[in-house]
Amino acid sequence: MTRAERAKLKVFMDAIDEFLETAPVTPALNMIRDKVLRARVQLIDHTLPHKDSKALAKRTWPRAAWISGAGRYASVAVCRDLTVILFQELADARAAKALIDQTACGGACCRNHYLYDLELNQRIKDAA
Repeated sequence: MTRAERAKLKVFMDAIDEFLETAPVTPALNMIRDKVLRARVQLIDHTLPHKDSKALAKRTWPRAAWISGAGRYASVAVCRDLTVILFQELADARAAKALIDQTACGGACCRNHYLYDLELNQRIKDAA
């Protein structure tokens, strides 16, 4: 992607962000907000070199209460607060998610936990 193309895309995405900030909060618009955030993260990923998984996680989840660890795999809890723990190995991330699934992530836990692959920029499906 050329610098000019990136600049045009940024202007377009900024206009979408401005619209979404003033639009009412609805499930459909929340889904659009999520897609815009993912597109912005992908734009950042393809235009900036990132070696630091924590920095990439901060761009992926800018509203996270905290992010700890390091690595490409994330155990994410979206209950009262959005929290992220990063791991080098998928097995370790799965074990962390299994623990919070069994014991809850806090007092306001609603069991909204998932795994995420930062390099592929997508959720990891639960093992069957």
